[in-house]
Amino acid sequence: MTSSADGPRGGAGGGRQDWPFGPVTGDPAGAPGSQAAGRPGIGTGSTSERSQTGRAPHEGSGGTGARTPDEPPAAQRRPPLWVLIGAAVLVVGGVVAGVLLLGDRGGNQTVPEADVVTLPVPTPTVEPIAHEGGTAFAAALPATVLAHALSEAGEHLPLLSAGALEGYRHVYTDGATSVTLLAGQWETPEEASARYTAMVQEQTAAVAAAGGSDAGDGAEEAEGDAASTDTTEGPVTTVDGTETGRYTLVPRTDGTGTLTWWNGTAVLQLDGPTEELLDLFTAFPL
Repeated sequence: MTSSADGPRGGAGGGRQDWPFGPVTGDPAGAPGSQAAGRPGIGTGSTSERSQTGRAPHEGSGGTGARTPDEPPAAQRRPPLWVLIGAAVLVVGGVVAGVLLLGDRGGNQTVPEADVVTLPVPTPTVEPIAHEGGTAFAAALPATVLAHALSEAGEHLPLLSAGALEGYRHVYTDGATSVTLLAGQWETPEEASARYTAMVQEQTAAVAAAGGSDAGDGAEEAEGDAASTDTTEGPVTTVDGTETGRYTLVPRTDGTGTLTWWNGTAVLQLDGPTEELLDLFTAFPL
């Protein structure tokens, strides 16, 4: 049974249409290459695919394993994506490690702790004189204070006249300079506090008067008055921080001053070089 040229199994070029597998060219030799040329996707490929890639799809990757001239060698092919990611991670890690290493060299070095040097407590170079204690308050007055040693000792009548139960005047020296101590004890802390306030006022007024008489006129007089009233005041405390009194340092323009304090029922006053008074006050046992 023959078919017409326009039928489903007829071809315009006289060949037989082997539907649905495409036209058969009728090559009498039946060469595999000739049959493959008539099948889409094997050996030839479409015109659009060849125009985009320059070669037919899967060209050169057939069963023979032969490579066409257009295909790049295996050594020139792009490496897999995971290889590129791994290489990038290694590079970034190396850069970070280098930055951290250089930063550690510059600013994170261990700084050794500073050594604390404690100077020895000054001791007298002169021998203190002997004095009779008599009472507990008199015995508590020290024979030496830092580098100063007792050189004079006796009662002080003005303190007794002001209502003190006991009153003493002691002089301490380091061989070069001297300081004078007035020490009195009152019956109550309130009486001692009142006497402390009166003694500070007396010293402040005396220093102000001395500054006014020594200074010249105008600006020099104002400067002298300001210097004479430059006092220092603070609390007197026990070891645990309990406040038991107050102190006031009144300096003078000649480099000397008076430091007065009360502690409980005792009132004491040191007079001498201003730069030594605070140290002596801190070291004093009362």
